[in-house]
Amino acid sequence: MRLYSAVLLVAVSIACRGANETPPKNNRPELRPVTLPDIASASPDVQARLRERHESLTRTINDGGAASSALADAYGEMGKLFLAAEYLDSAETCFVNAGALAPSEMRWPYYLGHTYRRSNRNDKAADAFARVVTLQPNHVPSLIWLAEMRLASNQPDEAARLLETARGLEPQSGAVLYGLGRVALARQDYAGAVKHLESALAIAPAATRIHYPLALAYRGIGNRKQAEAHVSKRGEVDLPPADPLMADVANLLQNAAAYEARGAQALDARDWSGAIEQLTKAIAIAPRNAYTRLNLGTAYYMQRDAERALEQ
Repeated sequence: MRLYSAVLLVAVSIACRGANETPPKNNRPELRPVTLPDIASASPDVQARLRERHESLTRTINDGGAASSALADAYGEMGKLFLAAEYLDSAETCFVNAGALAPSEMRWPYYLGHTYRRSNRNDKAADAFARVVTLQPNHVPSLIWLAEMRLASNQPDEAARLLETARGLEPQSGAVLYGLGRVALARQDYAGAVKHLESALAIAPAATRIHYPLALAYRGIGNRKQAEAHVSKRGEVDLPPADPLMADVANLLQNAAAYEARGAQALDARDWSGAIEQLTKAIAIAPRNAYTRLNLGTAYYMQRDAERALEQ
């Protein structure tokens, strides 16, 4: 009888304690709050898009029945819009949350890597791109961007390994050849650098950034004439990999204000060709914007095209 009473007492005690405890709603990880940053400087259209997307995210957060995958997508889409509009801190928060909710989805660490890269946090960018390569080893853009981060941290051998893997998947990628050329340059293999960089330039002749490392490579093999020729052609037009995921981000804000912002960034970077490309697109949408025309005229002037500068 005593034993039965003791068992009953324990059972009642456990039942009471369980009733007083609040069970967790789900097994979701702890997530960071996402608030709208100061968007007053954005165009009215971009402000409206950001507010609409944030309201949609808030509704999904408040929906207790939303699946983790749906919530991850909501955070990820908000992050993509923040990334497109260059609100990088807010984009980071969204992609961290999305990745925590959907750890096997490669998109969120990939976009997080670009968020870190754009804010010059190369070590964090490398970690994010490495995560993508773990999840999807044959994702060529991630291999290339991770190699870029390794080159930036003076690890040419590791960069070479990644780029050779990428070349096996996409042998005619100009971005891969451009990376291999700079790896060879870092190793003082000047002949190899010339070979890779010339091949990259043949694939993408508009990528004027190739000319400077190519000039260094020609100087390294003692060809001063070719070195001087390429120095005179150097510019800031880069050669990124073909990248559908980042194209999705770029397409989110295809309006005059977005092109204007990108054009201004290109001017700041002294990328005159890039500025002309973006500002021309802005004027095609909003031809009466005098400020855009002034910037476009400046870009033409810096390219020594006085006639077009005066026209703008």
